[in-house]
Amino acid sequence: DTENTLMESVKKNKIELNRAVNKEYIVNTSFKTSKTAKITVYKDFIEKIEKVGVETLTINDKNFRVSYTLSELKDMIGTDEKASTDIDASALSGSSKKLAVNFDTNKTQTVKISFPNLKGDAKYMAIVDEKGEPVGGRYNPATDAVEAKISASGVYSIVYNEKDFADIKSKSAEMQESIKILTAKGIIKGTSEKEFSPDDTITRADIAALLLRVLSKIDPNADGGFA
Repeated sequence: DTENTLMESVKKNKIELNRAVNKEYIVNTSFKTSKTAKITVYKDFIEKIEKVGVETLTINDKNFRVSYTLSELKDMIGTDEKASTDIDASALSGSSKKLAVNFDTNKTQTVKISFPNLKGDAKYMAIVDEKGEPVGGRYNPATDAVEAKISASGVYSIVYNEKDFADIKSKSAEMQESIKILTAKGIIKGTSEKEFSPDDTITRADIAALLLRVLSKIDPNADGGFA
């Protein structure tokens, strides 16, 4: 009904949409931080919401969001009747903002986790894994949250991850900011902790990796075929 009302208004006012309307099914809930919670999604539920065109399922808590695309959920479930994800939000109440995610399957799984209620500039914020490596950090103004796609069980946290390099000081302010944002989000790295080497050449493999990281489409097991 909401979509029909929207599309009628778009047509009546001769508005052109530059993207398709994404149908998201949002389940609002409140997780207890004193114990681990289990999110279980059943196959018949996915089939029901898919019939009405839903593309994304989101579990929404005030401290975090977990989103599945229906295609990813179907891959996770496979021939089983359900798929589960364990969530430990016990460390979200402090300033560290850590979320433990554990998948119950060895099948391919990808979910998007988001941290809302941000304090400070999201420009250099990133979601990092247990080793401190950035896995993403896209800011979504619609939810005022920093989000990243993950494909492995682990503990993830949101951190202020501003990077700087000594050898970019002579570059334009715009280039310096772009480099710092890309490195903060884990999309690109310098040649060392203190150097970026901004005038070095870039390979086809580098460009492919950068694009895939921006799109959160990295498959750590894939072989791109580059020599």
